[in-house]
Amino acid sequence: MKLLFILTSCVLLFSVCNKDQMPNDYLAGDEYVRGRLFLLDTFTQQAVGQPLAKKKVTISLASATDTVNYFLSTETDDNGYFVFQNLKKDTNYIVRYQETVGGVIYSARRTVTAPFDTLRITAEVAQGSQNGLQLTVLDPSGAVVKGAKVCVFNSASIAGYNTNGCDGNTYELTTDIAGHASKYAIPQQKYYFNAKLEVNGIPLFAKDSVVVGSSIKFHTIQLKNPNGMQFTVMDSLGTRLPNASLCVFTSLALFQRDTCEGRSFQLTSSANGSAIQYNLPPSRYYIYCTYQTGSFIWVARDTMDIGSQLSHDTLYLRKKY
Repeated sequence: MKLLFILTSCVLLFSVCNKDQMPNDYLAGDEYVRGRLFLLDTFTQQAVGQPLAKKKVTISLASATDTVNYFLSTETDDNGYFVFQNLKKDTNYIVRYQETVGGVIYSARRTVTAPFDTLRITAEVAQGSQNGLQLTVLDPSGAVVKGAKVCVFNSASIAGYNTNGCDGNTYELTTDIAGHASKYAIPQQKYYFNAKLEVNGIPLFAKDSVVVGSSIKFHTIQLKNPNGMQFTVMDSLGTRLPNASLCVFTSLALFQRDTCEGRSFQLTSSANGSAIQYNLPPSRYYIYCTYQTGSFIWVARDTMDIGSQLSHDTLYLRKKY
């Protein structure tokens, strides 16, 4: 008769009985634990105090040495509420929740003594049972930024990383309203970042790297105002010239050949004669500028050393032939 009562109780409570942790009188009490499951996740999403519906919650004896098995489980309702009944008075229990969602492990655990009403159990990203990257991106003033793109590479030799782009990235992340971007369950190794965000037409940028091991690595990236080159292209009378071609070299030998072949990159002046290239590797650059109208060609040459700041110069073109 007692066995029939135990089995019937499991069915009525929509619960799972695990015989590995089942004392003879495990449902012989008159007490209960009633609670509500919430989510607190400011890492992968902005969820603070959000009730979790239709989630599996388990209960086990606090005195049990087995931390895996449980003797009852139930499912939260549409508002995150749950209840375990027929528990023994003044007995300590552990209420647990664990689930993997989108590759992220969430867990919660509370120790409680029956009877207990209005138990609040909060699920969070499980930091001790998974690894990953948890990035926070700041602007130059130190404020968090939404919408920053972080391109993550598994090698510093990948072309996209070295050209401050995203080609060949392993992961491409975007920061949320709290400036967070995350990726979990990733190989343990060193990762390299190109982080960027355009604000009022100015591309903020940062390069960084970090080693990810067996736990979650928290890391902050602060965007910087860009370095680079800015030119104003004019003729000998001081008139700004649009559509001038600026071939930029890092090799002096290639620059001296009076051609654009072998250039590192090429710019075209805008309607107001301006040409800009941001976020360049610090180096000495050689500029060969040409402008053509009809059969006439004007040229100018320049050298610019790029460091951590945005460098400005004016190119005055002279007629070549």
